[in-house]
Amino acid sequence: MNTSQSGRDRSGYAQVVRRSVRWAVVCAWALAFPPPLAAATLVHRPICKTRGGPRHIVWSARENESASVQYSTDASFSLSAPMEPVRTFLSSQTDMGFTFYQYRADLTGLAPALPYSYQVIQGGQNVTPESDYRFSTPGPGRSVSWSSATAETAAATNWR
Repeated sequence: MNTSQSGRDRSGYAQVVRRSVRWAVVCAWALAFPPPLAAATLVHRPICKTRGGPRHIVWSARENESASVQYSTDASFSLSAPMEPVRTFLSSQTDMGFTFYQYRADLTGLAPALPYSYQVIQGGQNVTPESDYRFSTPGPGRSVSWSSATAETAAATNWR
């Protein structure tokens, strides 16, 4: 083997190594910084409901994925309730042109006569980034209090 052929073989090997290293760096970068997930598409905004039992949050979204409601009396959202899929609405049932899913999360550990804030996390994303998702637990002999945005949503969606 002559020296010029040996040099070309080493040069080709070096190119393969450089390409492999570049590919490894690109793959590592993609794994370290994945693109952000798209938030779920809400069909009905979350509302707080109570019917002679536990307080729960109800909402609908086009995506069928895991979700939870985080809530607290401060901004920590330190309590969490997993969602329960309630109902699937097929496009043929609603004439909306798409299927959507209704969810419910039962809230526990609520103290009486305190204001709470909540947020809905679906598919790993906060689908309620606004800060107007609030309710107050009743004190003795009192009824439920909703934020005005939540009460308007309840009236608009006609959920009972």
